[in-house]
Amino acid sequence: MAGSDDLTLASGVFDFRFDAGPVAAGSTFASMTDPGVTDAGVSVGFELPLGLGVAKVEDVANGSGAGESSVGSRVSWPVLDAGGSPIVGARLLASVEPDASGMVPVLRVDSPDAFKAVESAAAAAGSDQVAFEMTLKGAQWKPEPDGAGPDGVASDGTLQAVNPEGEVVLVSPVARQWDAAGSESTAAESGSRTKTSGSKSSGSTSSGTESSDSASASKTASEAAAADRAGAPLSGDEVALMRTKVAANGRSFTAAVDEAMVNDDRTSWPLHFDPAATNSRSEWTMIESALPSSSSGYKFSSDNGTGVGRCVYGVAAECNRTTTKRLIWEFGGLGEFTVLEPRELISASFSAYGTHSYSCTDKMVKSYRMADLTSTSTWNSHAGYFTSDREMGNRTLHHKSGCPTGPKWVEFNVLAGAKQKVEWNDDTFSIGLAAADTSSMAGWKRYRWDAKLEVEYNRAPNTPTSLSTDSRGCVTGSTRPLLNEPTVLLSASASDPDGDLSRVRFTLQKYVSGAWSTTWTSGYTTARSGSPHTTSGLGMPSLATATYRWRATAYDDPNIAKLRPNDVPFGSTPSAWCEFGVDRTDPGAPVVTALQPSEDSRVQAVYDDPDLDLGGVGKTGCFKITRGANSSDVVKYEYQFSNQASVTTVSSTSSSIVVCWAPTVANTGWLKAWTVDKALNKSTQGTANFTVATAREDGIWSFDDVDDPGRDVSVKDAGEQTPAGSLVLDGVDHSVKGPHGAFGARDDDYALGFSGSADEDVHSEAQVVDTTQSFVVSAHVKLDDAINPNKWTSILSQEYNGNDVIRLAYRPHTASTSSTAACPSTEGTGCWVLLVKTSSNTWKQVSSARAAKIGEWVHLTAEYDKGAVTNQADDTLRLWTCNAGTPDAPRDAEVVRADASFTGPLALPRGELYIGHSHYLGEPADHIKGVIDNIRVFKGDVLAEAKVRRMCQGAEAWQGQDEDKFLNPTQN
Repeated sequence: MAGSDDLTLASGVFDFRFDAGPVAAGSTFASMTDPGVTDAGVSVGFELPLGLGVAKVEDVANGSGAGESSVGSRVSWPVLDAGGSPIVGARLLASVEPDASGMVPVLRVDSPDAFKAVESAAAAAGSDQVAFEMTLKGAQWKPEPDGAGPDGVASDGTLQAVNPEGEVVLVSPVARQWDAAGSESTAAESGSRTKTSGSKSSGSTSSGTESSDSASASKTASEAAAADRAGAPLSGDEVALMRTKVAANGRSFTAAVDEAMVNDDRTSWPLHFDPAATNSRSEWTMIESALPSSSSGYKFSSDNGTGVGRCVYGVAAECNRTTTKRLIWEFGGLGEFTVLEPRELISASFSAYGTHSYSCTDKMVKSYRMADLTSTSTWNSHAGYFTSDREMGNRTLHHKSGCPTGPKWVEFNVLAGAKQKVEWNDDTFSIGLAAADTSSMAGWKRYRWDAKLEVEYNRAPNTPTSLSTDSRGCVTGSTRPLLNEPTVLLSASASDPDGDLSRVRFTLQKYVSGAWSTTWTSGYTTARSGSPHTTSGLGMPSLATATYRWRATAYDDPNIAKLRPNDVPFGSTPSAWCEFGVDRTDPGAPVVTALQPSEDSRVQAVYDDPDLDLGGVGKTGCFKITRGANSSDVVKYEYQFSNQASVTTVSSTSSSIVVCWAPTVANTGWLKAWTVDKALNKSTQGTANFTVATAREDGIWSFDDVDDPGRDVSVKDAGEQTPAGSLVLDGVDHSVKGPHGAFGARDDDYALGFSGSADEDVHSEAQVVDTTQSFVVSAHVKLDDAINPNKWTSILSQEYNGNDVIRLAYRPHTASTSSTAACPSTEGTGCWVLLVKTSSNTWKQVSSARAAKIGEWVHLTAEYDKGAVTNQADDTLRLWTCNAGTPDAPRDAEVVRADASFTGPLALPRGELYIGHSHYLGEPADHIKGVIDNIRVFKGDVLAEAKVRRMCQGAEAWQGQDEDKFLNPTQN
């Protein structure tokens, strides 16, 4: 906290909030408030006696009558009757607490006539007594643990407010009244203590014997007596307990005046009536050696005080037994002690009002740091804490009436004990008083119960928070930010516990040769508490490439802080260190390369030559983007394909990333890539150019995936139908070598081996071939040597309602019907045939121009070329055969084509695609015995016969040479 503050606690006072202005008769005057009580949901209302109200606030200290009161002043309100008229000689008095949080009200009646007027007002309101009422919300009034009397009050008149959890939140010790019988000289003596001016306070404070500097200097003894008597009775005043009664529901109690004192002719007026209530944060007790197990001294309330020292029976009338007595006070609720540091304490003083000493000779009294006390604390439990290592200070003095020094407040320096409590974060501070000499009554003294503790402290600013390096937070180690600017904006927020201005200073260090070295210390910044402080405008030097760290320290503003000699400036604990690096070198351009299928299983086309038509719409290609030179600290990659509207960012510290992409249009294209390093330096551009072919495949089954041999390796193009999907394989051998494996081209080429069994089944899960437009199907086939050449054998078929509508098959040479001509070959074996059914339910066919070679590999390409005009004889079937032979007897792989025109359109197939058999009347038929591989289904008609030849010669769908890299025969 900038400046010095007073934390003042008293052992028997509670605070009242009040509002300036008149209060109607019979209404609640004010509500008790206290942070601890408020947090607990408990409040206390103070109600004037029935029939009474109060007028506007007046400031007695300065006489302003402005309806407001200042710290340290005493205020009073004229008491009004039910009609709103002032009652002469009756006032409500209150002392404003030093922390400005409230006041302690006392009703003062100056004369018997004035009291009769108060009585009459109460009677007019229907009350037979003058009584105050204390109402309670959120708790119940209960007697202290000693037990309740007939009115629900403890025998000593004390009460405690207990919340639903059983916690004591308030204590009302004794409601009492007193007259003015005490001597003026004693009053003046007891009221002569002056407060330190200019201090702030926190908590509650006893105001019964304090006055302001200006007031105390000019008051007469009589005036001092009147002022101080408003807070508590003075020595010699007659005191009587008010009659207290708790309501049956525990929500209120009444404190009625003791009329015996009022009606006693010997009473010295004015009278003061105090329906006291006090917080539960303070306790006090007296312990004595003669009664070592007794706690009867807990919360003693004698205004003449209770003794400290040796009390010898027969020497003094007050000693009814020989004993040694000691006093202990406990001050709780010291929340500041849990947040302060010992270095922040300036002073700590404990004050107790000394009412008597054995003689006029000065004798020593010592103060001790004690263990916490309870209502059961005794000599046995606490006498052992009065040890030399716990002693905090002492005073050698006397305070006896009639001596040079009479009754007065005695102050002890308890700073050492307070610092210890702060170091322990203990919010309770217990203090004991003991006579230094207990060998006789020479050291005997008495002290009142209403002691107080006052602590002055200067709280340092809080450690700076919200640390940020260039808006990137506070980081250390490998995750520290790397920046590319010559200067860096550092930021930290600083706050003062009391909201005063704060200053911040930044320290910057550079890591050089394995050690940190300070390179710059900033000047001071000044800002409101809680505001950010930055290095903007502080002259940070240009930073070279290196690693740096910084921290911030907050300081008191010297124009506000009350600094001690060695605390210039009085700073906070420094913040944590924050690290960053500086790097202003751009990384090199990344290298972009197209991946082969062997490098990434997702590859369906290799886009590596801008001069060739490669892949196609929907055909996935993958690229590796490798960081360039001087880029080991890359943190992200950026890339963009030619058909993308925006750049894609991938956060990665790897040396390379792989990006895959399926073209959506056939055109020339490019892939551009950049890298960004940790300091946000960006590389120049790396580029790959390519050309996307226009064709696509509807289904491709290579059967090479050992784990999923029926997988369709084609993809879906934007705007196109979904590819055929995987084939269902049942009972077929998929470990047979395909033509590439058989001829030694690659070892991982597999095909489907069929035994001719009716239990073998391979089919799609949905329709594949769309007969509403041109299509091409192709496959590698090898019939087993042992087949019956005079029997039909199906390669693939697509059925509808139990019959084929498309069929690629081997047919015997002798097979001839009205709709199927005999094979053109005269070699004595069958031929290959493509059959389709028209919408008029007639079969159309084209047979191969050469005989089928049983036991040899052949590549078949079958095409339906839909004519331009419906119902005209311009639909065409074509069948290309390419005999490859066997590894032992390879053939020339010459491609031979056969054509047949007819009038369409074709029937609409809605069934599945079957491999290795056909259907007739709903039953599978014509099962193959042999091997089938590399089935492809294309949408469109054959335009590039050279690609048919390349497929026959063993090229994969994504392989080839020069312009034939993408082997789709439906495109040039």
